[in-house]
Amino acid sequence: MIQTHYYFIGVYMVFCSECGKPTDPNVKFCPDCGAPTGSQRSPYSTPSYSQQPDNIYQQKMYGSKNPVLAAVGSFLIPGAGQLYLGKNIKGIILIVAYIITIILGFFGGFAIDVVLGYDLVIGLAFWIGLPAVINIISIIDAYLTGKQYNDHLQRTGSPPW
Repeated sequence: MIQTHYYFIGVYMVFCSECGKPTDPNVKFCPDCGAPTGSQRSPYSTPSYSQQPDNIYQQKMYGSKNPVLAAVGSFLIPGAGQLYLGKNIKGIILIVAYIITIILGFFGGFAIDVVLGYDLVIGLAFWIGLPAVINIISIIDAYLTGKQYNDHLQRTGSPPW
């Protein structure tokens, strides 16, 4: 059990974490309720203020990521949600792939329309369809990666990447 330590007016006091009553710092069990104290300190030693009794102050805190925000970012700019989640290489690849599909879609749509003589609608569908596929893939991946990030963070306390 974790004890509550106080250094008050030159007196080192320990309180039981279960019942809250003061106990001797040298005992291993509370004399009132029998809870383990885990005390290893001398009653005459002063507490070190550089060392915290709990590890909570020494742990690095990681925040969870919002999967919906990642998906919205990828909707606006494919790959932005992956960058938000810390998957930088994947995010850059998706951005470059999106730009390439816009260029290829434009020239492919132009070739379908002008060179092959098909209808303008088919050319525009080709020009808009290729980047839309990358965009949809980016949105779905950003959402699922955000869920994976939060699941791992909840299980282990540290980010997965």
